[in-house]
Amino acid sequence: MELQTPTFPDLITRYRAGELEDIAAWAATRTMPAPVHVEIGSNRGRFLKDLAAALPSRTVLGIEIRRKFAELLDAEVKDEGLDNARVLGADAMLALPLLFADASLECVYLLFPDPWWKKRHAKRRLFAPAFLDLVADKLKIGGHLVVKTDVEPYASFIEAVLPCTERLDLVEPGDAGWPEHAESWPATTRERKVTAAGGPVWRYVLCNNGKPRSDAPYPEIDLDRFPKPEAEPGDNPPARRPRHRG
Repeated sequence: MELQTPTFPDLITRYRAGELEDIAAWAATRTMPAPVHVEIGSNRGRFLKDLAAALPSRTVLGIEIRRKFAELLDAEVKDEGLDNARVLGADAMLALPLLFADASLECVYLLFPDPWWKKRHAKRRLFAPAFLDLVADKLKIGGHLVVKTDVEPYASFIEAVLPCTERLDLVEPGDAGWPEHAESWPATTRERKVTAAGGPVWRYVLCNNGKPRSDAPYPEIDLDRFPKPEAEPGDNPPARRPRHRG
């Protein structure tokens, strides 16, 4: 597939050049026919495999930052004959600009991301104004970003970040911008576990309205520590919360 030529910050090109080279090497051996759906944080791949089976006319790419998981999942989708599924072990903030032209993606999924509970780790949360702008760049007009979480403070955090961009409209079933493929979305392993235990899941479906990027600086977002519960729906106390989610 043809790589893009994004301009990364100097710190990225200087210290993470190896990661960019690995993404380019992976792409050199893959094709991704449109339309393309991207799941960020595929974990062990239940959602990705079920989505690929439900949408055989789409390419479904999983981007998983833990390479070991990505390699295992990539082998699994090949063994299971899911020819429309691909898995890349990489940082999505590097992979999306390098792999995809603007206005080329149909849907991006960010499902049950790691809350990064502590304040000193909050900067690692993927959901942020810069992430929303990047996704809006890559989505076609009318394309969608789907976000889910079972962590109430994270849901509040999402709702605080959303107003930072006017490029993505929150839509609900029945709205003109609601995705026609929504009925095909499977539940992740985490979602099944939480709902079986009677816990809530917050869902945000965002539609790209085609507005351009703003030159205004991003507003400051409160990155305070989330109150971490001792136990939650789907967990069996005193078991610890798994660090990685999905």
